[in-house]
Amino acid sequence: MADKTAASFQRGPSGLTIAAAGLIAAILLLLLFATYGPFLLISADSQVRIVSGYLVFWVPLIVATVWWARTHPLAWREMVRFRALDLLWGLVVGLLARALASVIEWLAYGGVGAGGGLVMLDAGQPNPVMVAVTVVIAPVILAPVIEELFFRGVLLTSLRAGSTGRGAAAVAIVASAVIFALVHLLQVTSFSAVVAIGASTLVLGLATGILAVTTGRLGGAIVAHIIFNGVVLLPALIG
Repeated sequence: MADKTAASFQRGPSGLTIAAAGLIAAILLLLLFATYGPFLLISADSQVRIVSGYLVFWVPLIVATVWWARTHPLAWREMVRFRALDLLWGLVVGLLARALASVIEWLAYGGVGAGGGLVMLDAGQPNPVMVAVTVVIAPVILAPVIEELFFRGVLLTSLRAGSTGRGAAAVAIVASAVIFALVHLLQVTSFSAVVAIGASTLVLGLATGILAVTTGRLGGAIVAHIIFNGVVLLPALIG
């Protein structure tokens, strides 16, 4: 992937510029929403606020990803190719990452899943469509696709292209995973949650980053992220 990626960095702003712009915009909007969102959505129910929070964070990442894809078409086409083997790799990596993250979460606060940031089922929610969006569609489908395209696609690839030496790939994997983990800590307040969420998202970021670099594609990373988030929901859905 490195050669094809490097060949595509020929026009427009650098990948790191695009990645930084998208990430900074997403963080600022999320912080502003956390401060002023409750006042703007004072009459909205909790599910509407949750969906609004997702959108506030995701829209800048989507814009940055589209921008990057248009200015780096060769690297983009290479990354979004999908092979049947990506399903197997994604399943294995996702389950292993979830198992390790679950151990970390259990040690931190005696529970599993909160570190993934998932929205749990609310039996009293009157709107089944909003429940489906906040419980399944957003965290299990949209989040893995949007976040992997940006963090393991735009960000990791740009970091890798901007680095030199034999350890460039490893540096890019670790850096993108650390940023991914830190972003998930923006609205965390308790120490135990910081430990659990930070460690579990770091595990996921490292696992999907290694998978993306190894295969040269993002399909396996997206599947792994879906498995990582989705497994947590199974007990709630079955019960």
